[in-house]
Amino acid sequence: MAVIVGGTRCDRSAEPATARGVFRRNSPVSAIDFDTSGATPVCVEAWSFGSVSMIRTAVSEIRLARSPRDISHGPTGRLGLAVQERGIGRFEQFGFAHVVFPGELLLADLDAPYTFRWSGGGSSRCVRIPVAALEIPRAELARAARALHASPLYDLARGHIARLNIARAGEVSRAAGEALGTATIALADALLCPARRTGRG
Repeated sequence: MAVIVGGTRCDRSAEPATARGVFRRNSPVSAIDFDTSGATPVCVEAWSFGSVSMIRTAVSEIRLARSPRDISHGPTGRLGLAVQERGIGRFEQFGFAHVVFPGELLLADLDAPYTFRWSGGGSSRCVRIPVAALEIPRAELARAARALHASPLYDLARGHIARLNIARAGEVSRAAGEALGTATIALADALLCPARRTGRG
């Protein structure tokens, strides 16, 4: 059984294709495969906080790949900051392979090729932030991604994302949601500032 929450709707469907459709509508163009044979139901939840969006995915196994061709069809102008909630994720981008353990934070340039997967059950919560709203140049994102753990704001940022959990549509006003988005952008900018300074020496 798949449980999909998107916007104000909560749909229940036995069709994995439905879950993939919700994921695709709320994610950059990419190749995606869910394994629905395990004990973990497919769950895709999506939120919007002004110019910031968030998606949470829980599934037994997931495989994502965003290729140069995908990017040419749908550039996003965004980066992703994700917290691995359960399971062990494996992420590759810019020639860097990263094993993501539960509770760890991951930075991805959504307009550069990458792969991401987990197996054996897992879940992840990812916010998508406009790169133009940040001070860091896109060319420095790869370096910043490797230096995330060195930031003194690492724990604050992952805690913020983990707690961005609005259970019901309309639970906060539009103005409050936009303020949450603005706060998320400011925190991401502060998170990446130490990494940027470290990268420049």
